[in-house]
Amino acid sequence: MSEARHTLPVARPVHPGRYVPDAVTIILGLCLLVVLASVAAAAAGLAVTLPGGEAVHAQNLLSRENLSRLLVDMPETFSSFAPLGMVLVVMFGAGLAEKVGLFDAALADALHKVPRRALIPCTVVIGICAHVTVDASYFVFIPLAGVAFRAAGRSPFTGICAAFAGVSGGYGANILVTPTDAVLYGLSEAAAKSLDPSIEIDLLANYFLLLAYAVLVTLVVTVVTERYVEPNFRPEEDRDPGQVDEVDAVTAGRALRRAGIAAAVVIGLVCLATVPGDGLLRGSDGSLAPFYESLIAIICGFFVVTGTVFGIATGRIRNDGDFMELLRAAMRDVAPFLVLVFAAAHFAAFLTWSNLAVISATLGAEFLRETGISGIPLVFGFTVVSSLLNLLMASASGKWALMAPTIVPMLMAAGLSPEMITAAYRIGDSATNIITPTSLLPVVLVYAQRYRPEVGLGAFIRIMFPYAVGMFFAGLALLTGWLWLDLPLGPSGAQIYYQP
Repeated sequence: MSEARHTLPVARPVHPGRYVPDAVTIILGLCLLVVLASVAAAAAGLAVTLPGGEAVHAQNLLSRENLSRLLVDMPETFSSFAPLGMVLVVMFGAGLAEKVGLFDAALADALHKVPRRALIPCTVVIGICAHVTVDASYFVFIPLAGVAFRAAGRSPFTGICAAFAGVSGGYGANILVTPTDAVLYGLSEAAAKSLDPSIEIDLLANYFLLLAYAVLVTLVVTVVTERYVEPNFRPEEDRDPGQVDEVDAVTAGRALRRAGIAAAVVIGLVCLATVPGDGLLRGSDGSLAPFYESLIAIICGFFVVTGTVFGIATGRIRNDGDFMELLRAAMRDVAPFLVLVFAAAHFAAFLTWSNLAVISATLGAEFLRETGISGIPLVFGFTVVSSLLNLLMASASGKWALMAPTIVPMLMAAGLSPEMITAAYRIGDSATNIITPTSLLPVVLVYAQRYRPEVGLGAFIRIMFPYAVGMFFAGLALLTGWLWLDLPLGPSGAQIYYQP
């Protein structure tokens, strides 16, 4: 019996005369919508009042002041877009390692030890763990997943989708404690103290719940990938991005061993720099903040060193000319991303300049307050609002900085603990990460188009949509079960309900 196949519109090639908007075109269209919305909102006098008493009014982006700001600040708007610097720095190292063939060789070697059946769940779990590098996981791990799938004889495009779902859709899941935990729990604690000064929230406050969510995310992504995505994207139909030729197994094995020694040296030096006391990557208060803030540079240096050692061992780097040419080739691959960043940076800026992002977040908080619901319906409503707001403002910490001062005290008054409120926010927020253009989705699309250039932004969102739906309802089911059974949220004994 033949296996049923789900049909995706993007699995077919683009026919002549059938127009598919480019990702940049779609983002520019969204910019136009924000401009029009700002004109209407400003004309209507739309405004909100923040918890501190400050009134925020919608701003007309076609006003003389904002049009002047657009022209004057255009270079800074583009250059200050956060992902731009991270991509360029990481690509110096990761691009070099890719061009010399280090990733292909390392992943091919590792995949001999990973059963084919386990490739997708392993990809998702690694993606969730990669959150310890914050946004760097988008620029390093996701393209590596494509290489891994290709080396295993599977569609690299499928690997990109599965990795993106694990990294971005599973952003609220937890296996390792990450810098994001510290930011979000710190904001929740500060907001909770306005109602109860004795509240303290530790970094493992929601560990049990979010670890269970990580298991669900892994299951959902594995099922959706195997049943929905992979049957529609055969590896032989993916474009060959034209990486370097393979080297023989003996040479590759010898080069990998040398690169492994170099990797151990780099990791050892980083560990020495983080020792308590005089460690270079330790803060004056003993924190690891300098280490987390240096991760992009550390990743770049790691790949430059290991890639160079591998390239020398395989003969691909014979002199400084070879080294520089490989770096230039790596940076040429970033060119499509630079065009996309220009549009995405202005889209984010328009949301900020118009105050529509702040107004949307505040109105969402007020809506929850006015409903007067509690318990499971309250958690459901808050999770849904978090997911919808994420479509407008993707930054989890930025959005929570706006919402927490209002949401946390309000939901605590309704009987929920600040730990439970934060967990519900994270699950709702992460589910829609993979379908919002204001996130790093356009960055991932650039990676995906290396193998499937016909897939545009709209088509890519449609491909990722089943992941988002599956994770959203899995998260709601998990929250319902946890509330129903009244289970502890973490090892510190944090509870679901707030008891003054």
